[in-house]
Amino acid sequence: QHFIAIATEQPIANLPPILQLGRRADLVTFLATQKVVGAGRVRPAVKILRRRGFEVRVEELVSEDFAEIATKARAAIASQSGYDIIAVVNGGKKPWALAVVGACGTNARVAYGESPQSEVSVWSTRDPSRAQRIAYDFTPPLALHEVLACGNSVAEDDPDAQGKLIWDSTNGRMNLDRPALESDDKIDEKFRFAHEFHLKMRTLEDSPYPSTNAAMALQQKSVGKLREHLRRTVNGVLRRNRASQSDVTITPALAEADFTEQDLVPFVGAVRALLERARNKVATREAKMAVGKPAPPIGHDFEHRVADAVVSYIEGSPNKCALASVWWGVKVRHVEAKPSQTDAEWDILLVHRNGVITCLECKTVAATKKDMDARRAMLSLRTSNLARLVLVIPGYTAFADQEWFKNLTVFGSKHPGALRLTRLGEEPRFLDRSVSPPTEAIIAPFDRQLDQFFDQYVWENPSAPS
Repeated sequence: QHFIAIATEQPIANLPPILQLGRRADLVTFLATQKVVGAGRVRPAVKILRRRGFEVRVEELVSEDFAEIATKARAAIASQSGYDIIAVVNGGKKPWALAVVGACGTNARVAYGESPQSEVSVWSTRDPSRAQRIAYDFTPPLALHEVLACGNSVAEDDPDAQGKLIWDSTNGRMNLDRPALESDDKIDEKFRFAHEFHLKMRTLEDSPYPSTNAAMALQQKSVGKLREHLRRTVNGVLRRNRASQSDVTITPALAEADFTEQDLVPFVGAVRALLERARNKVATREAKMAVGKPAPPIGHDFEHRVADAVVSYIEGSPNKCALASVWWGVKVRHVEAKPSQTDAEWDILLVHRNGVITCLECKTVAATKKDMDARRAMLSLRTSNLARLVLVIPGYTAFADQEWFKNLTVFGSKHPGALRLTRLGEEPRFLDRSVSPPTEAIIAPFDRQLDQFFDQYVWENPSAPS
């Protein structure tokens, strides 16, 4: 078989149809613009396919012109005779897909699998009226590191920072103990503390300056770093101006250097970063002092309970979920960044069989819209535009009268599709005091919420004509 596909800046979309329909020794031709090839965006997909036994070629496009795409596709097909042609139309703009399909003629097949469902639809160009839907069940499924590689990303080198693989389609549950049971009093104490601490942090972050001398002490520690940065900047300017070939002191340098705006940008950025870091340290310290006691572990504990609930659900419905793996606590960076330069930290990560990533973002306190939007944007950038970030918050109705529960209820209402972790046997009805007048509300059991969530990735009758 000979697969013809458009490779874009997010080539992960092309891989599942090829891996499902293909076999070792099949040929794959990627059509990609010079920009995409030059940025190295095609390379990860090529490596993945070659490791699985495919022969892969890349044809560069000078432009995104419809005619050039069709011409390159026809040339690739003509250069290799004796192959069954399959046009993979997932990636790129839809006119590009039409150009590829048109170039393949009337004796080819078309594969399309860009819907949320873990399936690929296949039809003949001779008779497009009958499409067969095939569930993704290729083995091995796409691994997390392969999906990340297609987004030019990598998990942190530190083994502890890569996150834990807590379930996969081969081995089931792993590296995940059952969370300990806790009394209502203990749960309330943890969430109340988190709520009060969060409010105090918000107040301090909104103030123009730290209100204690601790900020000055922290800033003094940074003076040496700032002085060294300024010294390097100044000496770079002087060397460029041929004013000096040797190291100089700060004062004469400032008097002689001809600074440009570009010279000052990194210095100003360093100053801002250091002062912001000092301010955040002070705000955190003051918030802890204001609350008056050590912080009980809450974020990690809640993530653990969500992870256990999700894996338990998968164990009870393995065929429904169409998942390849589940991870907990993954830190990610750009492939060219230093190991310490983490771009994103993801709580619970679901790798679907179609290569799509879902991040379950577990929150014990309300976050700002800006923060949630930034997390969604980074998730799409590091994986694909089909990736989803789903908010998960506690739905413990026994605490409906508590301020922290009301705060989280308001937060959840602003994010359609949010999930609420419930406890077995807890009353689903509660009086929602976050609205006026208070109204009776119901939180469905977590299993039922997950039913609805996973329904969008599966269908009733796979392999049946659509």
